[in-house]
Amino acid sequence: MVHGHSSNSGISILKKLIGLLIPIAFLCQDAIASRKSKAFEFVSNHRLYYTSYELMKELLADKEKGVNWASAQNIYAGIHPSVFIHDRELDRYANVRSPLDYAVAMRLFFTGHYDLAEQRLASIGSKHPMYTERSYLKGLISLIKGDQKRAAAYFSSCIRGYSEAITIKGKATSYTDMFKNRCTQQLSRVLYSQGRHKDSIKVLNTVDKTEYIWPNTLLERAWSFYYLNQRPLALGTLTSFKAPVLQRYMTPEAQYLKALIYFEMCYFDRAKEISKEFNDKTWKNRGYFDPRVNTDLLLRLVYSNAKPQGARASALYYYLKAFKKDIRHSYYTRAVKQVKAELKALQIIKSMPGKKALVAKINKQRQAIIADHKEFLGNLIEDYQEQIQRANSHFVKLNLLLSIKERQEIRSPKKQLYSKELKELDFSEIGNVDNKFIWNFIGGFWADEIGDYAVALENRCKKD
Repeated sequence: MVHGHSSNSGISILKKLIGLLIPIAFLCQDAIASRKSKAFEFVSNHRLYYTSYELMKELLADKEKGVNWASAQNIYAGIHPSVFIHDRELDRYANVRSPLDYAVAMRLFFTGHYDLAEQRLASIGSKHPMYTERSYLKGLISLIKGDQKRAAAYFSSCIRGYSEAITIKGKATSYTDMFKNRCTQQLSRVLYSQGRHKDSIKVLNTVDKTEYIWPNTLLERAWSFYYLNQRPLALGTLTSFKAPVLQRYMTPEAQYLKALIYFEMCYFDRAKEISKEFNDKTWKNRGYFDPRVNTDLLLRLVYSNAKPQGARASALYYYLKAFKKDIRHSYYTRAVKQVKAELKALQIIKSMPGKKALVAKINKQRQAIIADHKEFLGNLIEDYQEQIQRANSHFVKLNLLLSIKERQEIRSPKKQLYSKELKELDFSEIGNVDNKFIWNFIGGFWADEIGDYAVALENRCKKD
């Protein structure tokens, strides 16, 4: 889960502050509490989010009165969630209501204290700027607790919420789109797990093809088409991974599903080809994706624009390319820039109360953000290794079935072996989809049709 705000907010901080040095003189008033309160008002108004957060905690600890806490909630969308997750100072507010409820709930969720997290989220009302994000978190907690109906309701509320002005006010469009798409994807997965595959596809169809998560929805759509017994649409969806722009999203699971469909349609020769391709290109190279990989190396590779030396580094480099535009990486980059800009801004503000301690805390935030992102990259490699292992187990079973079929000599005659030129079917066999076209695939792609193909392949299995 990630957060973000306007992309140029941190960059423009210094320019704004240079013209505001004179008004900062009010920070030199005698009362320390009053100085902190006014400092908080100043930095929050000028979108120094991480600085505002630290001052906010100090004011709460000092029980400072006269702070506009409702307005203070607007800083949350500008802070990377790893700051909340790793902030032990929030534990003092785990059992009490406070303006820090959203941050506290975030930490409680990621530390596995789901009941307490729900208590803190319960205090976030519909006028709170993080109300819709709260619905997303409550949906995840409901899923963990096994309440799919409740989870679906929260994710639906999250989707609706991003059409309301109070939800999107002051937040970057990329941030709100990201959160809406996450809720959409989670809702589709709940429907999928309930066997409501048509509804799951309908929900996924609302994700625009320009969104960063769209390529990741293709496999989910393909599985739903498979369970709806719409093999042509399932294969067509998987065919989209051949497009150059999508090749890096082709996962071992997608390879297996493709082979499984060909097997069930009695194209055993094609299923064997895919199995061999998996073994030669993926399984044999599984050692490149060792979960114990140095995360500093991963961080360097994801920022690199040049292919590195060595087969292992090259494999990791090309795999990570798929995540360079991932919203989590984008917001990590933005968060690091924001923190850097705020540290420079604090150098200008000479009379900030407790500035030395404040700078130390913000540097600690920066370390948490970097550590969290390196952990994220490490998890990507570990997850891919697990995908390879699972796919291999499936391919072992599939190869056994293929071997049995061969021994039973029920494989299709050689004259009907798989051909790159796909045989046309009647439109009615492709499923009830609008704007259908039959197209003989010869290696090209219509960019606006990627993800909407149906492979017109005749089922060759013997009929009883």
